[in-house]
Amino acid sequence: MTGDHIFWVVVGGLIASYIAWQVLWVDPRKKRSAAEAQARWAEAQQKREIGFAEVKQRRLEERIRSGEEEWRKKLAQLHMRLDRVGQGGVFRCTGRNLMGLLEWQQLEEAVAFLVAAEGWQTELTGAGPDRGVDIRCRRTHESGTTESLVVQVKHFVDGSVGAPVVRQIVGAAVMEHASKVLVATSARFAKGVREEFGGVVELWDGDTLSHRIDSLSDEQFERLAQPYKLVLGDHALAERKRLNEEQARLEQERGAVQRLTTVRENQLRVLKHMEEEGKAWPACPRCGKRTAVRLSKTYFWGCTSYPSCHGTRNVPTA
Repeated sequence: MTGDHIFWVVVGGLIASYIAWQVLWVDPRKKRSAAEAQARWAEAQQKREIGFAEVKQRRLEERIRSGEEEWRKKLAQLHMRLDRVGQGGVFRCTGRNLMGLLEWQQLEEAVAFLVAAEGWQTELTGAGPDRGVDIRCRRTHESGTTESLVVQVKHFVDGSVGAPVVRQIVGAAVMEHASKVLVATSARFAKGVREEFGGVVELWDGDTLSHRIDSLSDEQFERLAQPYKLVLGDHALAERKRLNEEQARLEQERGAVQRLTTVRENQLRVLKHMEEEGKAWPACPRCGKRTAVRLSKTYFWGCTSYPSCHGTRNVPTA
């Protein structure tokens, strides 16, 4: 064998030894290191996801508890209102509270009752064009003289009655040859109205109406409130029916929430068990890529390639 042959044999042996060393020693170590690093990363990722899931669970439970507390407060307030209706105390309340219960037609009837208490014969105009006149009144004195009164009633929760409203009823009084004019409101009069019309028009604001109602005797108040008792009773019954329906709905929702809570708790136990056993999350059923824990109503594994991939797997409960 020549020297060249020996050289190439030695070189070939060195090359073969290097390749064998790479294949049999270096590459397996690299693969093992990479696999160990991947496993450590996956384990840390699982712990983070379980931690996030527990935080989301606690926040969700706190929202449910807060909603339950607020709902109980509303139910308690409603029960108190219904109890007062049942005791009948609502019918002898302050004038201000009574006005808050009445609709605008009922307030007109209440004002007519107060005017009639001063000796007037009253007539409600009802619906239709009335030029602003809600009540027409007549009164005859012992001397035989007769006077007439036109009344306009404004029912506001808030706000004020301005000069244009008063001018309208004054014009109507002129057209009907009325000797007196009254404007009554459950609210108040705008600034300057009393100064402009005080000598021409009698003005009853909410405080005046409330005081006149409070000044009625029990017998008078009972007659004033009598027409509204059925209305108030209907409101109470409707409120009680609504409460019962809301309670039934709440019971259904509470049962659904409890079932979902049980499912989530069982799923969390499964996730923790898998993490303790060193089990990886299952692959995406659609693309085969890695999944991560997600929370909707319950926990599930969602593909990490979302939104390009919508693959999901349900987390088992056992």
